[in-house]
Amino acid sequence: MAIAREARRRGWGTFAGVPRTLGNSSLGDDLRDAGAQVLPWMTEERLPKTRVAIAGLAASQALATWRLIRRARPSVTLYSLQHSRAAIGSLLASSWMRCPRMVTFQLFPEVPERGTLRARLWAHALTRGDRQLRTLVAVSRQNRENVAAALGMPEEGIRLIHNGARPPASPMRATPPLRDELGLPAHSRLVTTVARLHRDKGYLDLLEVVPQIVRAVPEARFVWVGDGPLRLELRDRIEAQSLGSVVKLLGQRSDVPRILAESDVFALPTYYEGFSFALLEAMQAGLPIITTDAPGVAELVTSGENGLTSSPGDHAGLRDAIAQILEDRALRSRLAAAGRVSASAYSEARMLEQTFDSLSNLASRA
Repeated sequence: MAIAREARRRGWGTFAGVPRTLGNSSLGDDLRDAGAQVLPWMTEERLPKTRVAIAGLAASQALATWRLIRRARPSVTLYSLQHSRAAIGSLLASSWMRCPRMVTFQLFPEVPERGTLRARLWAHALTRGDRQLRTLVAVSRQNRENVAAALGMPEEGIRLIHNGARPPASPMRATPPLRDELGLPAHSRLVTTVARLHRDKGYLDLLEVVPQIVRAVPEARFVWVGDGPLRLELRDRIEAQSLGSVVKLLGQRSDVPRILAESDVFALPTYYEGFSFALLEAMQAGLPIITTDAPGVAELVTSGENGLTSSPGDHAGLRDAIAQILEDRALRSRLAAAGRVSASAYSEARMLEQTFDSLSNLASRA
């Protein structure tokens, strides 16, 4: 969204291909509001495993990209990849058409197995053609290390541009307050998560420890903002455990700054991140952070300094961290203040300046 807004401010026309996946229902509307012309896109939640299916998906992506580039005739294309095998066919098509491309790796949690068909196709899609017409970008040092290893290239060949976020504007005072809106007691302590409803975000781990936390801290309540493939399973589990008064599934919301402003703690027990926008925004909003030491998180959060962390999937560690921070106001204040300072180093303005510097350089080479 920030890149689309900045493109409009700079007078750039923008076409956006939006994946057809659950949880992206509002993404197209947000992009349109930011000035982009939105086109539906094709993707897979999990990439196919057979060679025939892989080739078929790549061919479909390539054809869709060829049509889009023919229609839009862009000066440069920007790919924001959410996993390590995304958009193989699309990347091949933009290379064949000699369209300058910037590829940003948002998620790259581990070095993929080299030598497989998918790995060879992916590496070929990223590295074929004139190197003057491509820029590879990683959003974290861990991502850059993994991408370099997967492609067999030096890390210096991949630019590091950390994600950045704007400090939150002062939210308008809501009527009624969030706790009233959700039917929660005024003295509730809100543990909020803003993330896609996906297993990788640790929602099932959170749900596992909710009853234990509420027994230790009866005022604890959990607010989950987002949508995704885990929505129905989470809803059913919450109902089965009679936790509807404790855990609130809010779906997609346009008032996230207001929700953060009325929360006490932000929890994201993720299994991996690139460089989390959600954590940055929560830290800038002045919330103490509970997260994990997963790849991509350690560059932002140091346990005991500007947040508390446990290992991904460590239920006892997650339970204890949430209970500790809810019961210790001084700890919450200290971690929140340190987190705000840490997050201030990763501004949206810096991210946009670096991104458009790369895009402008690419466009000038076409």
